[in-house]
Amino acid sequence: GGGDVKTKITHVKLPEVNMLLYPTDALRSSTNVLKTINIHKSHELLDMVDACYTSLDIGELDMFKEYLDKAWQTKKLTSKNIMNEKLDKLEEQLRFWYDVFMIKLCGAGGGGYFFVMTQDKPIGKSIEVKVDNKGVQVWRV
Repeated sequence: GGGDVKTKITHVKLPEVNMLLYPTDALRSSTNVLKTINIHKSHELLDMVDACYTSLDIGELDMFKEYLDKAWQTKKLTSKNIMNEKLDKLEEQLRFWYDVFMIKLCGAGGGGYFFVMTQDKPIGKSIEVKVDNKGVQVWRV
Protein backbone atom coordinates (compact mmCIF):
# COMPACT_ATOMS: atom_id res chain seq x y z
CA GLY A 1 0.00 0.00 0.00
CA GLY A 2 0.87 3.69 -0.07
CA GLY A 3 3.34 5.27 -2.42
CA ASP A 4 6.92 5.78 -1.47
CA VAL A 5 7.79 9.44 -1.48
CA LYS A 6 11.48 10.22 -1.52
CA THR A 7 12.62 13.55 -0.23
CA LYS A 8 15.89 15.01 -1.37
CA ILE A 9 17.44 17.51 1.01
CA THR A 10 19.76 19.95 -0.68
CA HIS A 11 21.86 22.58 1.02
CA VAL A 12 22.35 25.84 -0.83
CA LYS A 13 25.02 28.31 0.25
CA LEU A 14 23.54 31.73 0.85
CA PRO A 15 25.61 34.80 0.08
CA GLU A 16 27.34 36.56 2.96
CA VAL A 17 24.65 38.99 4.03
CA ASN A 18 23.10 40.20 7.26
CA MET A 19 19.52 39.09 7.78
CA LEU A 20 17.23 41.30 9.84
CA LEU A 21 13.66 41.41 11.00
CA TYR A 22 12.27 44.92 11.26
CA PRO A 23 8.97 45.32 13.17
CA THR A 24 6.23 47.23 11.34
CA ASP A 25 4.37 48.02 14.59
CA ALA A 26 1.18 47.24 12.66
CA LEU A 27 -1.40 44.83 14.02
CA ARG A 28 -2.85 42.53 11.42
CA SER A 29 -5.16 39.62 10.88
CA SER A 30 -3.54 37.19 8.49
CA THR A 31 -6.86 35.37 8.15
CA ASN A 32 -8.47 38.46 6.64
CA VAL A 33 -5.53 38.95 4.26
CA LEU A 34 -5.50 35.28 3.22
CA LYS A 35 -9.21 35.46 2.31
CA THR A 36 -8.34 38.05 -0.36
CA ILE A 37 -5.38 36.26 -2.01
CA ASN A 38 -5.69 35.61 -5.74
CA ILE A 39 -4.59 31.98 -5.95
CA HIS A 40 -3.95 32.13 -9.71
CA LYS A 41 -1.45 34.99 -9.28
CA SER A 42 0.19 33.05 -6.43
CA HIS A 43 1.09 30.17 -8.78
CA GLU A 44 3.65 32.44 -10.48
CA LEU A 45 5.61 32.44 -7.23
CA LEU A 46 6.35 28.70 -7.47
CA ASP A 47 8.39 29.17 -10.65
CA MET A 48 10.28 32.03 -8.99
CA VAL A 49 11.22 29.82 -6.04
CA ASP A 50 12.69 27.29 -8.48
CA ALA A 51 14.51 30.08 -10.33
CA CYS A 52 15.97 31.44 -7.05
CA TYR A 53 17.26 28.00 -6.11
CA THR A 54 18.76 27.42 -9.56
CA SER A 55 20.45 30.82 -9.63
CA LEU A 56 22.10 30.14 -6.25
CA ASP A 57 23.07 26.65 -7.29
CA ILE A 58 24.95 27.98 -10.34
CA GLY A 59 26.40 30.95 -8.45
CA GLU A 60 24.46 33.70 -10.28
CA LEU A 61 24.05 36.13 -7.39
CA ASP A 62 22.65 39.02 -9.47
CA MET A 63 20.04 36.69 -10.96
CA PHE A 64 19.17 35.48 -7.44
CA LYS A 65 18.63 39.08 -6.26
CA GLU A 66 16.50 39.82 -9.32
CA TYR A 67 14.23 36.79 -8.75
CA LEU A 68 13.85 37.55 -5.04
CA ASP A 69 12.71 41.09 -5.81
CA LYS A 70 10.44 39.91 -8.62
CA ALA A 71 8.86 37.37 -6.25
CA TRP A 72 8.17 40.09 -3.67
CA GLN A 73 6.65 42.41 -6.28
CA THR A 74 4.47 39.52 -7.52
CA LYS A 75 3.40 38.59 -3.99
CA LYS A 76 2.22 42.17 -3.40
CA LEU A 77 -0.01 41.85 -6.48
CA THR A 78 -1.83 38.79 -5.11
CA SER A 79 -3.93 40.92 -2.73
CA LYS A 80 -4.51 44.61 -2.15
CA ASN A 81 -4.45 43.88 1.60
CA ILE A 82 -0.82 42.72 1.79
CA MET A 83 0.48 46.29 1.84
CA ASN A 84 -0.96 49.65 2.83
CA GLU A 85 0.31 53.22 2.77
CA LYS A 86 2.14 52.89 6.12
CA LEU A 87 3.88 49.67 5.03
CA ASP A 88 4.78 51.16 1.64
CA LYS A 89 6.47 54.09 3.41
CA LEU A 90 8.32 51.77 5.81
CA GLU A 91 9.55 49.60 2.93
CA GLU A 92 10.78 52.75 1.17
CA GLN A 93 12.57 53.88 4.37
CA LEU A 94 14.22 50.49 4.83
CA ARG A 95 15.45 50.55 1.22
CA PHE A 96 16.87 54.03 1.92
CA TRP A 97 18.53 53.08 5.23
CA TYR A 98 20.00 49.81 4.01
CA ASP A 99 21.75 48.62 0.89
CA VAL A 100 18.92 46.12 0.42
CA PHE A 101 19.80 42.76 -1.04
CA MET A 102 16.21 41.59 -0.53
CA ILE A 103 13.17 42.79 1.38
CA LYS A 104 9.84 41.10 2.03
CA LEU A 105 7.00 41.39 4.48
CA CYS A 106 6.78 38.14 6.45
CA GLY A 107 3.61 36.10 6.58
CA ALA A 108 0.38 36.87 4.78
CA GLY A 109 0.85 40.63 4.94
CA GLY A 110 -0.85 43.56 6.59
CA GLY A 111 1.85 44.01 9.24
CA GLY A 112 4.26 42.04 11.37
CA TYR A 113 7.91 42.18 10.28
CA PHE A 114 9.88 43.03 7.19
CA PHE A 115 12.61 40.50 6.49
CA VAL A 116 15.65 42.34 5.11
CA MET A 117 18.85 40.92 3.63
CA THR A 118 21.61 43.53 3.48
CA GLN A 119 25.37 44.02 3.61
CA ASP A 120 24.78 46.70 6.26
CA LYS A 121 24.72 46.29 10.03
CA PRO A 122 21.43 46.37 11.97
CA ILE A 123 20.11 49.81 12.89
CA GLY A 124 17.09 51.06 14.77
CA LYS A 125 14.83 48.43 16.22
CA SER A 126 15.87 45.69 13.81
CA ILE A 127 16.45 42.16 15.07
CA GLU A 128 19.42 40.30 13.62
CA VAL A 129 18.77 36.75 12.38
CA LYS A 130 21.65 34.28 12.40
CA VAL A 131 21.42 31.04 10.41
CA ASP A 132 23.86 28.16 10.68
CA ASN A 133 23.72 24.38 10.60
CA LYS A 134 22.03 24.39 14.01
CA GLY A 135 18.98 26.29 12.76
CA VAL A 136 17.94 29.88 13.23
CA GLN A 137 19.13 32.01 16.11
CA VAL A 138 17.62 35.42 16.80
CA TRP A 139 19.37 38.11 18.78
CA ARG A 140 17.60 41.28 19.86
CA VAL A 141 19.73 44.36 19.13
